[in-house]
Amino acid sequence: MALVTSHVNSLLVVVVAVQCVYSQRLICSKEIVCDIDDIQSMDDFFVNQYVPSDVKSVRYRNVLLDKVEGYFFHAIRRHVKNVDIIQSPALRWISIPGQMNVSSYSVIQTSVRNIQIDARNAITVFSVSDSKLVMIPESIINLRASVNIAVERCLVDALDMANFCDLSQLQVLNFAANRIRFIINSSTRRCSVYDSLQILALPNNLLTTLNMEIFNHFGKIQMLDVKQNRIKVVLGRFESMASLQLLLSKNKLTSIDFCGWNVPNMTSLEIDYNELTIVPACLDNVNSLTLLSIRTNRIQNVAIDSFAKMKRLVTLDVSFNNLTTIMLNSLHYPTSLRDLWITGNNLSQLDLSSVSVPSLELDVRMNCISSMDVDSISPNITRLNMAANPIDCSWKTVADRINVTCVDDVQSKARCT
Repeated sequence: MALVTSHVNSLLVVVVAVQCVYSQRLICSKEIVCDIDDIQSMDDFFVNQYVPSDVKSVRYRNVLLDKVEGYFFHAIRRHVKNVDIIQSPALRWISIPGQMNVSSYSVIQTSVRNIQIDARNAITVFSVSDSKLVMIPESIINLRASVNIAVERCLVDALDMANFCDLSQLQVLNFAANRIRFIINSSTRRCSVYDSLQILALPNNLLTTLNMEIFNHFGKIQMLDVKQNRIKVVLGRFESMASLQLLLSKNKLTSIDFCGWNVPNMTSLEIDYNELTIVPACLDNVNSLTLLSIRTNRIQNVAIDSFAKMKRLVTLDVSFNNLTTIMLNSLHYPTSLRDLWITGNNLSQLDLSSVSVPSLELDVRMNCISSMDVDSISPNITRLNMAANPIDCSWKTVADRINVTCVDDVQSKARCT
């Protein structure tokens, strides 16, 4: 065995050669992170003693063991708080002991299928990604101090919220890009996580149905992200007092209604890239929204009156639908509306003579509007973007409007013919 140490450009480099087959390499950078490569046996754990005392984070790359457990973790120096095990395809099993000072663990690009976590831990951030984990480990209930738990790009196919019942500190739960087909909550008692969880992220899974009643107990959730699943149905009565953002984009919804919902403080709803053909029903039950986006659907007709009861709505986006008509000439607008996006539809005309909000910025690019009487447009339209229409009468400011000149767009005329 040979040990070589050197300092190169503020890096501490330690290379340990063993039988000319593998070498353990320790590189500590000025960013206060040490990389330890090619650990293959207990004999290699001594390299940890060369981690400087001011280093808080260690990355173990290409761990050649199939299991890491107490001996591995107890060799980590006590001043290290963050441990990453990365790019280790040989690794299949992790057993994290108790009474460690480490507060953050991440496991990335491994073959890990089993994880055991001792109850005597101080872990606040725990993540597994790009690994072969199929089920949520039973011992995840031992992450009592965790604020953030993530299992991303693994093989988990079901999520039972009861697994996290007693995690009273948990704020962020992220199961992005797994194979989750259903969500349940099998708990029969009140869980402390109901009062702590703020973000639940489930994008890029295989959900086909979303039962909102599952989340009625989770009174603190501020973001529910189920983008890019295969959801066809959203069902159940839903109640929440939280300032909720609901992200439903890139699913397969043909309709959705909010008739059984009581969400007086919900702020944002995104249903982009679905298959909606009509505006959702019972919008008055989500009248606290400041943002509503239903872009890239199949809606053909919209009237601004449909949104009139949404008193806090600031931004409405109905871009890239199949709109042939939109009724904007109305006395019944959402009273706080400031931004209206109708880009990329099939509108051929637009009546803006009566707009009952004091200042509206309107984007109607990439439609087929061929005529516009600027003098008849309500003075409450403070910005108008008409680019890529057969006629373009755009202005950016109220001052620009005074001298606006409408310009023919030959390419758009050909497109709309």
